[in-house]
Amino acid sequence: MDPAVRRKIRNRALLLWALVVGPFLVLSIPSGPPPSPAAIFFWLAGEVVAALLTLPVVFALTYAGYRLRVWRQERMQPQLSSERGPPGPSPFRFEGRRWKPSVGILSFVLIIIVPIWLLPVPSQAIPNAMAQVVRWLGLAFAALAVPAGFLGLREVTYQIDDRGIHVRRAVRRRSFDLSWETIAQVEYPRLTAFPSRLVGSSASRMKTYGLRTKDGVLGGIARPSAELGVVLGEAFESSLLGFAAGRGVRVVEVPWRATVRWKQGR
Repeated sequence: MDPAVRRKIRNRALLLWALVVGPFLVLSIPSGPPPSPAAIFFWLAGEVVAALLTLPVVFALTYAGYRLRVWRQERMQPQLSSERGPPGPSPFRFEGRRWKPSVGILSFVLIIIVPIWLLPVPSQAIPNAMAQVVRWLGLAFAALAVPAGFLGLREVTYQIDDRGIHVRRAVRRRSFDLSWETIAQVEYPRLTAFPSRLVGSSASRMKTYGLRTKDGVLGGIARPSAELGVVLGEAFESSLLGFAAGRGVRVVEVPWRATVRWKQGR
């Protein structure tokens, strides 16, 4: 296995493990009168053993998810290649509902956030305060994530052809329709050394493209892999760069910090 892929699986597994084990450790602090030192020792030993036993399970699930994505990508690649016509930039069109991110968000809320509010709160002052912080942070996340999850179930359209680029998202103000005659350049961020080492070979899949018009306005922002998945995102990116080269539109690399201030319409 490629070391970069191994590093990416490790980082994802550790992040998922921390998200699961952290709230569990906080909420499993026993309530009642102060326990004896022996009870505290055995409780800590049990928590450490449980956390260590959970770690290989999380790694196995992360690796299984990676293999499933690779298998799905290998299945879809022949279909995409068969749809391509003669050599040259290929039009791209996707119209449908992006249900997988929404299901993932809602599942995370149901599996992690809801049980946090159902578990009893410790009676000691410090554990109780920590549990309350975790609860309210989870509630704040759910308040933002649940509407976004349901909003993501709306139908979207991503299209690139000879005429231009048309993107219709669930949020209307983030949609755009640009012709190639109005686009001056396509911009994408230059990743620094740290995120490049962190994500390894998948760094290119994290690209965000800004479509700068001839008036200097950022007419649209596209995150192909984040919005469409790896396979469709790569097809969108290939079509975008191919048509841009054919139309003489510059593809410019800009500092990563500049993309933080990106806002469509400015």
